[in-house]
Amino acid sequence: MTLPSEVDKPLYFHLVEIRNRMLKICSAFLFVFALLFVFSTEVFEFLFSSLNEVFTLSPLLTPNKLALILSILSIVPFVIYQLLAFFLPDLALVNEGFKTVVMIVSLVYYGSLFFLITTI
Repeated sequence: MTLPSEVDKPLYFHLVEIRNRMLKICSAFLFVFALLFVFSTEVFEFLFSSLNEVFTLSPLLTPNKLALILSILSIVPFVIYQLLAFFLPDLALVNEGFKTVVMIVSLVYYGSLFFLITTI
């Protein structure tokens, strides 16, 4: 008995699919980074307002690096979703709870991130 995912697909089909998913991931990253880059100074001041000292080594680059790191951290659930959407059909796993699993992973990820930020 053959499952629908066991049907042989040409390599080109998989390459096109992974290319489309990588383009989605890159466009999401660029969108979030552009949004955070515009408000990088405000985000930096909001996160580090409790500190008395300001980073004097690179006041120009530090908010931009923070925007880059925050944009990477914010698209991690989207990246997980795209990776699972690419691999799960070929692994013949049950796709019924797919969105539930992604939501739970995202909530745990953001919950632990929030916990780490508030404890610092």
